[in-house]
Amino acid sequence: MKEVGILAVFALTLSMAVLLPARADSIPPPGTPPTQFAISGPAADQIQYQIYADETGEFNALQAGQIDLTDTPLNPPQVPIFCPTGTSFWCTGVAPNPPDPEFGFQHDDINLANNFWGITFCFAQDGITAGGACQPHLKSGAVVQVPGYPYTTAICANVPAPHANDCSYAGIQWRQGFAGLLNKQGLVANVFGGAAQALDNLGTVPAQGVQHSGLPFDAACAPTPVTGCVGAYSSGAPANYNLKGVCSWDSLHTTTVLTNCNSALNYPGTNPSTDGITWDAGSTNFCNAADHFIAAGIASGKDVNCRLTTLLGPGGDVVMAVRSDSPNRLASGNAEFNRFCDLLNAPISAGQCSRTTSTGANLRLVNHPLTFNDAICFVLCGDSTDGVNTNTPNLQWHLYTGANTGNPAFDQQWALYDSILTSDICGSLPLGVPGGGVPAGSPLPNYVYSCNQKMDHYMELNQFNATIQGAAQSLQPAMEIFGNHTINNPTISRIQQFAYAKGWTGVSDATGIGIATGNFWSLLNMWNPSPAITGPGIRWGMKQGTSSLNPFEFTTASEGNVLQEIYDNLLRVAPYVPATGPQIIGYMADSYALVQHNLMVPGVAVDAACPGSIGVFPVQGCVKMLLRGDIFFHDGFQVTASDVKFSFENFNSTGGIVSAATSNTVDVVYDPASLPTSLGGTERPGQQGTEILYVALKALNSFALFDMTNVPIVPQHLWKTVGSSGACRDLSISNPGSGKGTGQCTVDPSFLSGPGADPVVNNMLIGSGPFVCANGSFGSETILGGGCTSTGTSAVTTGFINLVRYGSGITSFGMPGAYFRSNANYKEFAWATDGRDTVNILVVSSILGCASPTGGPACSHYAGPDTTLTCTAVGPCIGVVGGGVGIPFSLAKADALSFFGRSWSSPIAYTSLDGVVPGPPVLYEDGSQYS
Repeated sequence: MKEVGILAVFALTLSMAVLLPARADSIPPPGTPPTQFAISGPAADQIQYQIYADETGEFNALQAGQIDLTDTPLNPPQVPIFCPTGTSFWCTGVAPNPPDPEFGFQHDDINLANNFWGITFCFAQDGITAGGACQPHLKSGAVVQVPGYPYTTAICANVPAPHANDCSYAGIQWRQGFAGLLNKQGLVANVFGGAAQALDNLGTVPAQGVQHSGLPFDAACAPTPVTGCVGAYSSGAPANYNLKGVCSWDSLHTTTVLTNCNSALNYPGTNPSTDGITWDAGSTNFCNAADHFIAAGIASGKDVNCRLTTLLGPGGDVVMAVRSDSPNRLASGNAEFNRFCDLLNAPISAGQCSRTTSTGANLRLVNHPLTFNDAICFVLCGDSTDGVNTNTPNLQWHLYTGANTGNPAFDQQWALYDSILTSDICGSLPLGVPGGGVPAGSPLPNYVYSCNQKMDHYMELNQFNATIQGAAQSLQPAMEIFGNHTINNPTISRIQQFAYAKGWTGVSDATGIGIATGNFWSLLNMWNPSPAITGPGIRWGMKQGTSSLNPFEFTTASEGNVLQEIYDNLLRVAPYVPATGPQIIGYMADSYALVQHNLMVPGVAVDAACPGSIGVFPVQGCVKMLLRGDIFFHDGFQVTASDVKFSFENFNSTGGIVSAATSNTVDVVYDPASLPTSLGGTERPGQQGTEILYVALKALNSFALFDMTNVPIVPQHLWKTVGSSGACRDLSISNPGSGKGTGQCTVDPSFLSGPGADPVVNNMLIGSGPFVCANGSFGSETILGGGCTSTGTSAVTTGFINLVRYGSGITSFGMPGAYFRSNANYKEFAWATDGRDTVNILVVSSILGCASPTGGPACSHYAGPDTTLTCTAVGPCIGVVGGGVGIPFSLAKADALSFFGRSWSSPIAYTSLDGVVPGPPVLYEDGSQYS
């Protein structure tokens, strides 16, 4: 067994095709000026999200100088436009700048709940035979029951012997036939200009650097011929699965003449590819695809060029939903549609092709182009047309050109394809509405309805493993099952080639994310000495609109782009990932640590206040946090442990995209006495060091901290059940779980459906983040929590969304008025620490020494200003000088001591963060410069 340490797991290894010969102006390397980041801001007064119908409109606006940056990487045709030396743009990932791999990936989705020309895929379950029910089973072995939902009966009428009536086999054959038509290496070369990596599985995006048994055929798979390529991992605990590798995934040809492979379902030989994306008729791979469709019972033979001859079965439609607003996904989808019709030997007319089967039925393939907004509920939403009070499988589509973003945690397969992330139809968690079930019509993380119990087992071992090594090993069989069942068809992971307007500082080219989508830090730090709009305001283009800005129901990256600036998360991942692994900082917390009730996991501290169980649920460990007391929502209410508990409770029960990040959470418990006096506790506003909470976990897994970086903290006072009162809390810390299900701990159902579900309409889009939804500048607005979109609603197809800075200057003594991590507040903190990472006992001694007549060297520092303020011509000079200037020393002392024990980046020293602005940093707020 090859051991996998965190260095190997997160090493940013990259094996990419040669890029197009473009040459850009060399931007400073990531993490050096001006691409460094600071854990403070915002520097700009506002963000203007300009929303376009597609990528082309967004890139045209960038070229015309109408926006400053985009949310999507450049496509190859844009690289020579934006990136030659001497243009008005910086470009990332274009020579001489280093390749910039992403955590994201593209894939061809397959609707595993649908019927494909007389073959029911039955949620990709094993052991399904013709005439049997498609009902999934729970882990207990019990059959899933959903009152009112009629599970279909499995059919697969024409599968030849020896697999007759084996519908699981037939489904795999159909999916492998479709996947075999795509030339992934050609897709990389001819659509992405080499700026991508072909994928066999979702777990091998280059930015994560995780190896697996599905490594492409190469010298490591010798000797030749190979009947099963074994990669860097073998079977053994905890996997205990016989890994055979990518060359074994093809269920027909692993023991025939096609023994060696270049990648999954891709064999060497004479392989013409006229369109550069798919395999032409007569090629080795086209013929392999034909063999799979014959094995599935779709046809009884093929001609000399391997086009299918006599077609079998009852016919029907297969709808390919092809994203038309993404040029690369449109090109690949159209090419696959054309080649599929070629395989059927069916002429294309008006976006469809069809042939008559031997029974006289019509077998048709439909090309259904659609934009992102069209895809929301054509593909991504569940259905409720049968009246069942839960999401039921949406059968409008069969194939979809999908894509997803990612992060350093290599658990994306679990987050997309575990059964618990579907609706009740697959036996998921009892989510949302009374009695269980995701609210009808809600988008689902697992919208393809993958419900394979064996794959669930290994994906959950991956997600809930206590060690990085165990998580990496458990991922191997999960990917093996994913590959040999062809749950979907992974295609590519891109190199990020972004262009943005020159002149901006603070644009962090975050590892695996780039400069835009998912990058919280860029918008927090960006500043321009000559902005296009005063403020300086950031103009950010988005290639697609928003459907919902409800924090419990949003599902897309574009919606997340907006919400990440309005809501804060307890923890955040620093943008640059060093070789030692991601750096996770306490963002809303002064400190955090993994603890356990009893000694079960070596190396994890014991803390009896972490509950050993909550109700019937065992608790393996907790994340203990010391919540900062100086955080306020935009409407002036203090953020408390009650809000944290409320947020985790409801993200864990409403089935939105965040629910995956809270599925490992049993509860959040804390001492009610630590609440502010307004909620029945003893803490004064802004008091530091008393509000300790414990996020209780089902498993003390290696991704527990990553999960918390994805959970927004939502104000309980706005979202709780109407008419309820009091804090969302347990009766006591010794009685954990007693607050669950109470009105004050439950989001009101009227805020999840109908008119009440739109927070923009109802002026509820209020968080504690650096930017505010309002209809004017903060402090002068007439509407707070609304009035920030061009439509007046959360749904913005094209138009704009404007957010404004959350206050400015210093928030002293815990009173609201500015973002708790504003640049002015950071300068006040740095003044209090006097060059240290925290106000420790040595600092306190120095301050107290100033009470003596002789004083000490620190006295002049604490009597002086916290910064040098310079007013520039960029915008209004809104900053103020704090510290000990102009106030009695007793107040200056109290101000400095209010930071006692506080760290700006706990548990990592600020100076140890990779790519951080070195101290003392020069920071900005509009026209104010803090030196």
